[in-house]
Amino acid sequence: MLKDIRRNGPLLVKLLRFGLVGSLNTIVDIVVLNLILWLFPTNDTWQILAFNSLACIVAACNSFFWNKLWTFKYREPVTAQLVLRFAGVSFVSMVGNNVVLWIFIQLLPSTLTSAGLGATLLKVAVGATMMALSYIGQHTLVFVGNKQEPKKQAMALSQPPSSYFPVSISVVLPAYNEEAVIATTVRKVFLALSRMVADFEILVVNDGSKDRTGAIVAAIAEQEPRVRLITHQVNQGAGAALVSGFTRASKAYTFYMDADGQFDINDLVRLLPYLSEYDGVFGYRFARQDPWIRKFNAWGWNQVVRFVFNLRVRDIDCAFKIFRTDYFRQVVLEARGALLLTEVVYKFARAGYNYTEVAVRHLPREGGSSTGAKPGVILRAFKELFFYALKWHEEEQLSLYSNTSYEELGLQGTNVSTRW
Repeated sequence: MLKDIRRNGPLLVKLLRFGLVGSLNTIVDIVVLNLILWLFPTNDTWQILAFNSLACIVAACNSFFWNKLWTFKYREPVTAQLVLRFAGVSFVSMVGNNVVLWIFIQLLPSTLTSAGLGATLLKVAVGATMMALSYIGQHTLVFVGNKQEPKKQAMALSQPPSSYFPVSISVVLPAYNEEAVIATTVRKVFLALSRMVADFEILVVNDGSKDRTGAIVAAIAEQEPRVRLITHQVNQGAGAALVSGFTRASKAYTFYMDADGQFDINDLVRLLPYLSEYDGVFGYRFARQDPWIRKFNAWGWNQVVRFVFNLRVRDIDCAFKIFRTDYFRQVVLEARGALLLTEVVYKFARAGYNYTEVAVRHLPREGGSSTGAKPGVILRAFKELFFYALKWHEEEQLSLYSNTSYEELGLQGTNVSTRW
């Protein structure tokens, strides 16, 4: 009996989660349908079915996000194919929902089809009837892309390869109140780089920490000149800390990684082989070890960035990326908040540099405090997003216009070759 429970445990957990999401969807469905019936009361069967379809669509959108991130823990990015599969299952579910609802309407008095208790009871009954069908469809047809792949990736990521690369690299580690892990992180980075690359430096940016982070790094730097401490007297945010490190990097390549111990520096060896072919190599977190709310926020931010900047990057805020250092000597980085990571990648691609993406491990946080999910940080990120999105779009249009010939503009004369 105990073995059966253990064997079927993951399935039971998924069923429980799916049931909770389904219950939430039913509530959303009921609220939307009652709201519509309250605004547009009717006893016409076809109008009720149309209103019910609209309520189902709203509930389906809610279902997509919760089931992807929580029930099935589907870690692949949202693609058109995924949305189409989900839409197909949702459409079948909606048709079945309407068929069952139509049957109930025929069996129950028409007075129960207006807004209120009758409509609520109908929706509860219909929702319970369709939940099993929806689970089977989503489990077998929608969220299936990474059912086996995570196991293969986990095995591949368990033992990073040991290789040596004749490159020089600057490692930027932004740190804020990381006294619990900073010494361990710097030591691990130093030992790994000593085995991995020909030349390196470690730039720790103490971003106004109120604990002993700065003192610990200063003591290490006194003994090892390849470790350098950059200090912000007051906390300026992760973006500003990265910029300080980028502008002081002196090696051929610049790599940055969070100093909170959630990345393994040994995974850098997975990125380095691609430098012979690409100007940048971006890590993306496999099996991210963060609370669900942070993962949900990150997923939402990634979708916004994809839409606004047309960036196809799997994990835009993954702090495990490497760039050619000459890029940072040419670019002017303007953002200082959470948008900075997006800006770095966006302007890198806009400048014509190429890149690829590689999966890296993500580890549970051992100490320190995270600031990424604070409301103030999120609000400032969106404020920066709207401001700079408009600014950079205008700059792109101006740049395009300044490089357009008079003939292309429908005028006569020589080509315009200078920028405005």
